[in-house]
Amino acid sequence: MAGIGFELQKLTRRPGLFSGLSAYGHAAMIVAGPWIFTILAIALISLVTQFKLSLVELADFRVALIYAFALSLFSTAPIVIIATRMVSDLIHLKTFEGVTSVLFSALGVGMPLNAAIAYLVLAHGFDLSPGFLAATIFSSCVIAMIWIVLAFCGAIRDYLAITMGFLFGLGGSITFAIVAVRNDFAAAGLVWAFTLGLCITLFLLLVRVLQAFPHPILRPIRAFGTFGKAARQHWVLGLGAMTSILAIWADKLVMWFSPYGETLPVGLVHAPLYDSAMFVAYLTIIPSLAAFILHLETNFFLHFQTFTDKLRKHATLRELNELAARLSLNTHKALWSILMIQALLCLIAVLMAPLIIEVLGMKFRQIGILRLGIVGALFQFLFLAASSMLLFLNQSRLYFWLQLGFLVLTASFTIITQILGQQFLGYGYCLASALSGLTAVLVLERKLQNLPYVIFSLAATRSHENDWMKT
Repeated sequence: MAGIGFELQKLTRRPGLFSGLSAYGHAAMIVAGPWIFTILAIALISLVTQFKLSLVELADFRVALIYAFALSLFSTAPIVIIATRMVSDLIHLKTFEGVTSVLFSALGVGMPLNAAIAYLVLAHGFDLSPGFLAATIFSSCVIAMIWIVLAFCGAIRDYLAITMGFLFGLGGSITFAIVAVRNDFAAAGLVWAFTLGLCITLFLLLVRVLQAFPHPILRPIRAFGTFGKAARQHWVLGLGAMTSILAIWADKLVMWFSPYGETLPVGLVHAPLYDSAMFVAYLTIIPSLAAFILHLETNFFLHFQTFTDKLRKHATLRELNELAARLSLNTHKALWSILMIQALLCLIAVLMAPLIIEVLGMKFRQIGILRLGIVGALFQFLFLAASSMLLFLNQSRLYFWLQLGFLVLTASFTIITQILGQQFLGYGYCLASALSGLTAVLVLERKLQNLPYVIFSLAATRSHENDWMKT
C-alpha cells in the first residue's frame, strides 16, 4: 500500500480543506473498502426496506452478511498476503509482466478455497435452506474476490477509481434491494441484491487493475505452480495472516456459542447484545487506519528504503546506526501522533456512548460493552500497526507469534468474562488488545534498535526466499 500512500500524500498537499479530507476518505476506502461498503449497504438497505420486511428478516440479512464477510476474510487472508508479497517483489525488480499471472492464480486459488470453506461451515454447521445457503456462499465468494483484487489496487495508485468502484457498487446494491423487496423476496433475496452490487464493484476494480497491467497470461498452469511455490516458501506469512483473522473474530465466535448466543429463524447463530456494540466500536478505528496508510506506513517505507540504499552503497556502520536511529525516531513520532488522535476520538466516543446507543436504537445495557470495545479498538490499532510494520523487516515468524498470542488471549479472556457474567462482557477483548498492542510495540522497538543486524540477516536470507521468481 505504500505506493498508493505516496499518491494520497500528494492530495493532502493540494490547497483547500477538502483535499485533505478526500485523501483520508480515499485511504479509508482502500484499507477498509468492503467493510465500509457492507456497513453502509446494511444501513441503507435496512432503511429503505424496513416498512416492507420484518425485523426478523432484516436480522437474517445482516447476520448472513456478517458470516459471508468473516468467511471471506479467513479464507483469503493467506492468499492476499502471499500475493501482495509476490507483487511487491515483482514491482521492486520492475518485472511488471508477472503481476497479471499472480492476480490470475490468486483468484483461481482463492475463490474455490473460499467456496469450499463457506460450504463446509454453513452447510454442516447450520440448518440453512438451500436458497439462503447458496446466496450466502455466493456473497462470501464475491467479497473474497474483492479482497484479492483490492490488494492489487495498491499497486495502481488510482485512488479515485477504487473509491468510485465502491460507490457505484453501493448504488447498485440499494437499487437491487428495492427491486427485490417490491417483488416480495425475503432475506435471501436481499443477500442476492447486496451481492449483485458487490459484483459491480468487483468488475470495476478488476478492469482498472487489468488496465494498469495489460500483460497476457501465456502459461496459466505455470502461474499456479509459481504461486504454489511462493506459498510454500512464505507459509509462515500465510499462517500468520490466517491467525490474525481468527484473532479478530475470536471473541465474536466465543459469544455466538455461549449462553448469550441466539439462533435466528434462518438457522444462523449470533450474539446481538455483544455483536452490535463491538461492530460500532470498530468504526472508531477507520480514521486511524486511513492515517496509517497516509503517513506512518508510507513514511516508514521511505526511510527504510533510504537505509537499504545506503547499505548497498557500503555506508559505514556509524552512518547506518544514525539512519536506524532516525528511522526509529520518525516511526515513534508518527505512531504516537496517530495514536493520540485515536485516543481523542475514543474519549469522545466513550463520553457520547449513551447518545450513540440511543441514536442507533440499541439497548442501554450495551453502553459498557460499547465503551470497552472502543478502548479495545484503540489498542487493536496499535497492535495492527506495530505487527504489520514488522513485515517490512521480513519478520514473518514474529508476526505469526504475535497474531497467535492475540488469538489465545482474546479467546481465553472472552471465555472467562462471559462466565463471570454480563457486567464483564467486553473486558476480555479490551484486555487482550491492550496486552497484545503493548507487546507488539515492544517487539517492534527492539527490532528497530537492532536494525543494521536485522537488515544484514534479511539480506542473507532474501535470495532463498525469492526462489519462486526463477520459475
